[in-house]
Amino acid sequence: MANEVILKGDLDKAPDKILRRLTDLMKRDTVELQRYVRKRHFGSFTAGDMLHNRTGQLRNAVRAMLPPQIMGMQIRGGLMFGKIYAFAHVGPRGQKITIRPKRKKWLTIPFKGESATQDFSASQKILFTRAGQLRGGALSGMFSNTFFKKSKAGNLILFGQKKGTKTMKTSQGGKIKVQQGVGKIVPLFLLKKQVRIRYRIHPLDLFKWFMKKYTDDIRGGGIIKGLESGELSN
Repeated sequence: MANEVILKGDLDKAPDKILRRLTDLMKRDTVELQRYVRKRHFGSFTAGDMLHNRTGQLRNAVRAMLPPQIMGMQIRGGLMFGKIYAFAHVGPRGQKITIRPKRKKWLTIPFKGESATQDFSASQKILFTRAGQLRGGALSGMFSNTFFKKSKAGNLILFGQKKGTKTMKTSQGGKIKVQQGVGKIVPLFLLKKQVRIRYRIHPLDLFKWFMKKYTDDIRGGGIIKGLESGELSN
C-alpha cells in the first residue's frame, strides 16, 4: 500500500524515544479523527453519510479513546460513540440495520410526512423545540384528543393536539385551570412494527482516513529518518 509504514520488532524493546514519538502521534491523530468525524458526519440535515445534528448529543459523544495503549507489538488508539443509539448509525457501507421495539408493540416515529411534497411543519412545531429536540414521546402525556387513523399509504398514524391549559371561572366566583387541546389536530407519530435504517458512518472509511494521516505523520515526524541515522536507536 502507498501509505504503509512497517516498523519491525517488539515495541516493548523499542527505544523510549521511538515509543514516545509514536504514542504522541497516535494521541494527536486520534483527537484529529474525533474532530474530523464531528465536522464531516454531523450537519443540519440527514443525507448520504451525514446525520442531522438535532441535539448535539451524539456528535459530542464521539470521543477519542485516550491515552493510547502499548500492547506488545501494537500501539492501540481508537474512537468511541458514547451513546447507545449510535449502533443504528455506525456500520459497514451499503448495509442496513433493522430496528424493532423492545417492550412495546410499535415503534413511534415523529411524523415527517409520507412523501417529499407533504407539508408537516405544523406537526414539527408541536413535536420539536426550536433547537430541534423532541419535546416528548407518544406516551408522554403532552398531547390531547389523540386517535389513530390509517393513511392512504397504509400507515398507522397517531393524531392529536398540543395539550394546554385554560383558566375558567367556577360557580363560586373562583378560578381553576383546565387542561385542554390547543390548536388544530395534526399527525404526530408514525407507527411501525420495524424500520430498516442505512448506516451512515462507516468504520472502514474512518480507519483509512486515520491510517493515511498517521503514516504520513510518521514519515513527516522524522521517525524514519531518525531510525536510519541512528538518532532514535538508543
